[in-house]
This record gives sequence, C-alpha cells and structure tokens, in this order.
Amino acid sequence: MRLDFELLINIMAYIESTLGFKSILPTAQVCFALQKDHPNIYSESQVKYAIAKLEEAGFIKLDERKSCIEDISWEGHVFINKFRTYPNWGAYTECKD
Repeated sequence: MRLDFELLINIMAYIESTLGFKSILPTAQVCFALQKDHPNIYSESQVKYAIAKLEEAGFIKLDERKSCIEDISWEGHVFINKFRTYPNWGAYTECKD
C-alpha cells in the first residue's frame, strides 16, 4: 500500500488538535473523522496503514492494543510544524509596528 503525504499531514493535524481535549484518541475516531472530512478520498485501511507507519516512524505513540493514540512525540511535532502554513497557524503572529 502506498502512503499519501497529504493523508499523513491530515492525520497529524487532526491528532494534534484533538489530543488537546482528550487524554487518548481512538484510531477508529481518526478514521471516521478523516473519511467524513474527505469523503471518497481515504479508505479506512489507508488511514490505519498511515497510523501504523506514523507509529513506526516514532511520530505518535499508540497504546499496547494499538487501538488508541496516546501522544504525539517531539519528532511528530517537528514533522507537522515543517508543513504548517503560517497564516493558518494560531500560534503565529506578525509584529506590526
């Protein structure tokens, strides 16, 4: 199966925005949310494969059953920040004097 770069970015962005409100995030919820936001683009198997590869790369931490995402690693934050568009990033502000 091929990895889709946009899918990786979308997964990381969703995880980052959702884990701020929850202590763990079920992988099934990630699959559902991405399929809802991007209908007919991502299949459940593609999302699960991408999540497994993100864990393999050390960007996210899964629980022991591999059914919930527990955290984003420092490397995962570095990865997502490389591709964040600054005008859309809430933490980015320009100084206008």
